[in-house]
Amino acid sequence: MIGTVDLLILLAFIVYAISSGLKASDAASESLEEYFLAGRSLSGWQAGLSMAATQFAADTPLLINALGELAAILASLFLAPLLMWAIPAQHEAWRMLTMAALATVAAVCTSLATRPESDELIDAFYKKVKPPGFWGPAAHRAGVDPGGGSRRLARGVRDTVLTALSIFCLLVACGTWICGSPAPSLFPGRVSWMAFMALTGILLIPIWWKTAMGTAPEDESSSAPEVQEQPEEGS
Repeated sequence: MIGTVDLLILLAFIVYAISSGLKASDAASESLEEYFLAGRSLSGWQAGLSMAATQFAADTPLLINALGELAAILASLFLAPLLMWAIPAQHEAWRMLTMAALATVAAVCTSLATRPESDELIDAFYKKVKPPGFWGPAAHRAGVDPGGGSRRLARGVRDTVLTALSIFCLLVACGTWICGSPAPSLFPGRVSWMAFMALTGILLIPIWWKTAMGTAPEDESSSAPEVQEQPEEGS
């Protein structure tokens, strides 16, 4: 559920993203290198923080554990100078792809090689977080419907797709206005294209907003039926 602080952070980020886009629109319109690479003017710490923010995404803990994350960071630390020496600068894309592939292999292999967490810790996590997905054994031990997690996962995937589509449409509308980009050939002009994308993005908001605000209806069968203990014979 999204709270007031979450909304303020989201609004601040949107304001920052739009204002920075307006500020850099003139420079970004000069060439593809300016648009995609910021004219190669980013310092090392800026590029590094951007990569770290991507690596520490919200979906990362769904695949690897803490040791796997540390293995990916250490692999990147040692591979960076080696790849800069082995792969020429004109093949920078191959450097990045190789780095991402090897760091991912290190993270996944480390996660698979380490022993799993105890049932007690998993049950405590499940009871506190109630994560969606295939948590059948933990849900059964917690006394809730094991199928509720998969249904919430399906709703989450649906809302994620609709949210991404909504934000994408709004960003395309804003980007077309800021950069003066032409409309696709299917549309008669820029105004109709921007209006279509903005309207589509706005109309999609109420669909996923209920889930984001925690007002979506819960499954009626979210709780598993309680098993009544049978009295022992002779008691």
